Amino acid sequence: MVKYNKNLATVLKILFSGFLLFLLFTKVPLRDIWVLWAASNPLWLVCALLLFVVSKWISLLRLHQLMNYIGLGWALTKQAKLYLMGMFYNLFLPGGIGGDGYKAYIYQKTSEVSLKKGVSALLLDRISGVWALALWALVLGIFVSGMPFSDQPLLYLIAGILGTTAYGVLVYTAFNNTWGNFWRGSILSLLVQGAQLLSALFLLWSLDATQDISGYLVVFLISSVAAVLPLTIGGMGSREITFYYGSQWLGLDQTISLGVSLLFFGITALVSLTGIYFHIRKPSWEISDPQTTRSNSDKTAD
Repeated sequence: MVKYNKNLATVLKILFSGFLLFLLFTKVPLRDIWVLWAASNPLWLVCALLLFVVSKWISLLRLHQLMNYIGLGWALTKQAKLYLMGMFYNLFLPGGIGGDGYKAYIYQKTSEVSLKKGVSALLLDRISGVWALALWALVLGIFVSGMPFSDQPLLYLIAGILGTTAYGVLVYTAFNNTWGNFWRGSILSLLVQGAQLLSALFLLWSLDATQDISGYLVVFLISSVAAVLPLTIGGMGSREITFYYGSQWLGLDQTISLGVSLLFFGITALVSLTGIYFHIRKPSWEISDPQTTRSNSDKTAD
């Protein structure tokens, strides 16, 4: 029954992604987006790809530091293999436990890190990313005339301070065992989203978008938050529809908006596909010694 429910959820996500894309293509014809892509600058596309890879490298470092802080003790190369597999599972094999669930399972089986602690750390890793997205959106929102209270930049500063304080209180109370890694992890989160922001900027330049850049980037950040919600496959559909209505609200070009959003998903899929190598090769995760293995049998209740 559990497996049936997971498969049903996956099918529903695929259908929902397809429905959202169908809805969007009735508003902005795919042929218009294709014409825009055909005239794109390949140099900026390559730069966008490289910046996205840089963002995932920093994200890997953030996760590596966080997991080792709570006692994992892995080498970075080993963490990188599991990280790429997780990306592949999240996007191409969305059924079952998903990429994050698989990582938590491997952590629990190969170390002193309990399943509960591993899931908690991975959840915090996601939360820190959302906080960084929101903070970057507030910073750029000051320069976008169509944003609410755009004539009162002090409100954006106050919102950023309050939001960061709330984020810190959440980490200190709900993830207290990671508090010592808070500032380092937060800075890395800002760098991750900053690199992806630059990737989106290069995508805009590749499509010859030169006006309202801050507006497009704010909508990109908001759409990235929407893509985190587990409603579609890899965020596809939810990011695009948020981008469409956000650009409509700010008076931006919807064809460029959808073109950038779909290109960013394509880059994400391309990089995530590299994880198939480790899925096929099946890395031999080092299982802990018998004494540790016996102790792990009780760790899900920790």
